[in-house]
Amino acid sequence: MTSKMVLAGLALALSGGTALADSRGAGEVTAVSVTLIDLDPNDGVTPSISFAASANDYAGPYAYGYVRASTPEEDIYREYTRTGATPTSGVSGSSSTAWSSASSGAAGADGVGFASLSVKGEALSGAGISGVYYATSNAPAAWFTLSANTQVVFTVTASLSGQTTLGGDPDTGFVENGGAVLQLETRGPSADGTTTVYDRQSAAAVAWYLVADDGTVSGESQSWSGQLASSYSNTTGDAVDGRFSAVLSVAGTSVVAAVPEPSSTALILAGLAAVGGIARRRRA
Repeated sequence: MTSKMVLAGLALALSGGTALADSRGAGEVTAVSVTLIDLDPNDGVTPSISFAASANDYAGPYAYGYVRASTPEEDIYREYTRTGATPTSGVSGSSSTAWSSASSGAAGADGVGFASLSVKGEALSGAGISGVYYATSNAPAAWFTLSANTQVVFTVTASLSGQTTLGGDPDTGFVENGGAVLQLETRGPSADGTTTVYDRQSAAAVAWYLVADDGTVSGESQSWSGQLASSYSNTTGDAVDGRFSAVLSVAGTSVVAAVPEPSSTALILAGLAAVGGIARRRRA
């Protein structure tokens, strides 16, 4: 019997009467850089960019999140909001219950607006219990002035992950999910100055687990790491103003777990033992 067959059998055993449907997500941006590209080396203009804070944006980095937990006894909701006093402030916040947690943070920086971003969340499940988490972090948008015939590229180094466990009750149907999303946006005027052009880029790592009404099981966990870039090209002969921004978010939901029955508990333990035996044989 293959490990996939054992896992499928384990999923069926879980769906027969018990489930642990936990959801987790995390994301981190560790670096941001700016690259200038000369679009016309013969125009005599040296590529340049300058940054200035805008009165239209909040002063410093921003972190927000909330958690929910639903139990047979009560429904719990908690949230936090943190805003830095200056563009270079560092902020962090968190909220938690016994069944869910969320946290986020941002380190502000002159120029591009931030040096690092982080988010994390977890939602657990139990007998009649489910949880929800959401967290986000970002920094004030970076307003810039870009020289003529110049392209600017904003590149961030990041990692994202989403994870869910196997479990659920097919009698009710559910979608368990969790993960993280990174979004970048660079914008500036079009070449004729009549509209605004946008370069929106995103990366995501999303985990989901589904038990359909007919008992069909599907799902996966994901992770992503690398660099993500967003750019704007000024193809005119004059300097123009633009904006760069980044948002990192995490969200997820666990689902109610049914109360275990002795027979299904024995099936779960047997399935776990079988998977462990296959893993040991493969390492041998």
